[in-house]
Amino acid sequence: MNTFFVVHTDAGRIDEVMPAYSAQLFIFLRGTGAMQYADGKKALAAPAFFNAPLLRAAPFSLEGPVCCAGVSLTPLGWASWTNLPADQTHDRIVAAQEALAPEAAVRLLALAATDPGDVLTVFDSVADLMRETCRDIRPAHEAMIAETTAWLASAFNPEIDDLYQRLPMSQRQAQRLCRRFFGAPPLQLLKRFRAVRAAALLSQKNLPDAARDEVMAAYFDQAHLIRDLRRYTGRTPRLLQDGPLVAGTLDPAGHGPAATALREWLAPE
Repeated sequence: MNTFFVVHTDAGRIDEVMPAYSAQLFIFLRGTGAMQYADGKKALAAPAFFNAPLLRAAPFSLEGPVCCAGVSLTPLGWASWTNLPADQTHDRIVAAQEALAPEAAVRLLALAATDPGDVLTVFDSVADLMRETCRDIRPAHEAMIAETTAWLASAFNPEIDDLYQRLPMSQRQAQRLCRRFFGAPPLQLLKRFRAVRAAALLSQKNLPDAARDEVMAAYFDQAHLIRDLRRYTGRTPRLLQDGPLVAGTLDPAGHGPAATALREWLAPE
């Protein structure tokens, strides 16, 4: 997994946009929410559910007060826990009963009855459930996911050819497996990660000039940057610092191995 997180607010209603992240597990201990996907479909949140990998930003609303325990899953975590291909399940809510075996789904759904003040117990229980129910995937597939993740973390805007050189397989097979485990072929995957990382950087108030220059150099012009930010984060550069929930979802600390370069840029000298 990438990280555990908590959404806790006493507000009555919040309307926001979820960036195009990897899969996430949400367990609502209090309140509820809804997500609207790029195809126009709207899904109401069950007490516990998976948000499948997002290939586009998705507007969502919270009906509060809300206390939600969440888990951000890596592509390997999504594959080994649910065995669901990302290119067939992306951009939709996946019920616990669809993603897990019946007994595991019952245990997961039961966690929604936990007292909101005992979120750490929820995280412990989810970790135990994952350890017990995650399955092994083929070593070659696990290696492919690891190499692709390392490639994404190697630079802000890594070269596509570098990925193909890393993988001991044909380009066609690499593209097929990239769709299966990441939801999109390498070029679209890179554009999505690049846009989310650009947003994570540009949302920082004290971004070093070198990092800002790196972001701008990765795009043909400002219009292309804005287009990709809207597609993958639902925001423009001007709105990236608009509100604490946005800042929290874009915090590089929650983006796993692929955010290595972001943390290095933002680290104090």
